[in-house]
Amino acid sequence: MDTKKKIIHGNEILELSFEEVFHKYNRLMHKKIQSWANTYEYDDLFQTVSIALWKAYQDYDLSHGKTPFLGMATKYMDMEILSFHNKFKSKYNRHTSQIKEITSLNRQLDEDDELISFIDSNSSISEEAMKRILVREVLDQLPEHKSEMLTAYLNGFTQTEIAAKKRISSASVWYQINSIFKKCREVYA
Repeated sequence: MDTKKKIIHGNEILELSFEEVFHKYNRLMHKKIQSWANTYEYDDLFQTVSIALWKAYQDYDLSHGKTPFLGMATKYMDMEILSFHNKFKSKYNRHTSQIKEITSLNRQLDEDDELISFIDSNSSISEEAMKRILVREVLDQLPEHKSEMLTAYLNGFTQTEIAAKKRISSASVWYQINSIFKKCREVYA
């Protein structure tokens, strides 16, 4: 028997099993794969986004906010693909206009000793999980322009490159990216 979970889809709350979610978000999965299809095997990418969708489904909980599942699934897929890319192609030559290094925020939350040091050594696993959920909610609530800047920054673009694209000062990009990280640290600490 399939376990069903309530998710927000558009303007309605649906009770769906993972299989139903998998079929409902299949087009999104294929769309996420398209931009990387020339770099990696399609089957590897499909497995990566499928795992991301599963993780999003497992972590999704209406009691922690009214975030639509589509937004959470998209972020999980993006981060999982970036993590996959980071694992297999961590360093590129900027002269070929490829990303020189990618840092996934989820990966840092999972592995980075500096971020883990923010957690009190006496905190329980549930406290740590709650802190991660709160950080995710901070990231989910970012305005679109800040989210785009953070995504570009995590994809290896320099502050100068982001500033040129957004037609703002490099100092403004630096301030906004650092304010995002500061909010995450405040929630996580």
